[in-house]
Amino acid sequence: MKAKYATVLAASAIAIGGFAGLAAPASAAPSGEVSVQASCSAQPINDGKGHLGANVRCTGLGNFFTGFIDCRRTDNGFVYRHFGTRAANDGVSTVWCDYTAVVVGHGGIQS
Repeated sequence: MKAKYATVLAASAIAIGGFAGLAAPASAAPSGEVSVQASCSAQPINDGKGHLGANVRCTGLGNFFTGFIDCRRTDNGFVYRHFGTRAANDGVSTVWCDYTAVVVGHGGIQS
């Protein structure tokens, strides 16, 4: 259970680091537990009609992960999070913002 919380914390660090950042390794695990080192990257995508999103690729989050992006509305600045498709380790999770929003962060969580 603690390893899962470390994964979520590592994934949150990705979003804080911004759209082009990588996750830092999780802190050292207590004796007997495996430490989690995860990294995620995102390739911006655009449907050509103003709909923006990202293809999120993560490694080190276990067998499966779900990508996410943080989106900021261009009309009022509200920031929210959307979750994408479930993907295998080192696979791609596709996720979209709503129309009138831009991608401001990304990451992944173990699923």
